[in-house]
Parts: sequence; C-alpha cells; structure tokens
Amino acid sequence: MPDTALLVIDVQESFRHRPYWDEADLPRFLERSQTLIDGAVARNVPVLQVFHVDEAGGSFSLASGHVRTLEPLRLTPDAVFHKRRHSALVGSGLEVWLN
Repeated sequence: MPDTALLVIDVQESFRHRPYWDEADLPRFLERSQTLIDGAVARNVPVLQVFHVDEAGGSFSLASGHVRTLEPLRLTPDAVFHKRRHSALVGSGLEVWLN
C-alpha cells in the first residue's frame, strides 16, 4: 500500500442544499480540486473519497440522492467512505485503510 493518498472529504452535492451555501468561490475551488485529483491520478496516488452522511433525513441522507460528488468534478475514487461525525478518521473505516 502506498504511503501517500489524496483525501477528498465532504466534497459533495449535499452542501448545495444547505441555507449557507454560496457559489461565489466555487469555480476556483472546483478548478483547484480537479487539478489535485488529476495530479494524483497521473502519479498513481490513490484517491479516497469521504462523504458526510446523516440518516436523520435532509440532504446528507443517502436516500436524498445528494450524497455524491460535487458537480462538475470528475473523480473515480479508489475507495469511498461514509462518515457520521465531523472527523473522517472515526468510525468510517478510513483509519483502517490508511494503516
């Protein structure tokens, strides 16, 4: 297993459906995120995606259909994890993958 991975955390459509969502900085964020993702793929660095999930309902519920990659990012992750806390390292399985 490689010593390096790119973690793409909480980059998901769920946030577009929150009242605090703001598109102002989105183009720059998406451009830079895509550059990181493309660079990792070109260097054979694993890309891991972590989604925040909340089964209580709303846009973070898996049933909502919004727990998916923020468009228009192009990303085919090597592994996908679901977190139910603010930390991606607690209870998601990511910590096991990284070790």
